[in-house]
Amino acid sequence: MEVPDLVRWVRKGFEQESPLSEMVDPSMLHEVQAKKEVLAVFHVALQCTEGDPEIRPRMKTVSENLEKIGS
Repeated sequence: MEVPDLVRWVRKGFEQESPLSEMVDPSMLHEVQAKKEVLAVFHVALQCTEGDPEIRPRMKTVSENLEKIGS
């Protein structure tokens, strides 16, 4: 059995503009604000998984971005 690569799977979902409900638990997406927050967190996570370490954000930036999303 092949184990899926989560990062590749999510990147492919974004590239193909798959519905967010296919990538996360649909119960998290009942509110418009929740959808925006989930999408914003996905973008931060994708930045953190860039193949080139020089492109990845510093942890301070990640922390600041996540705080902005949650407030």
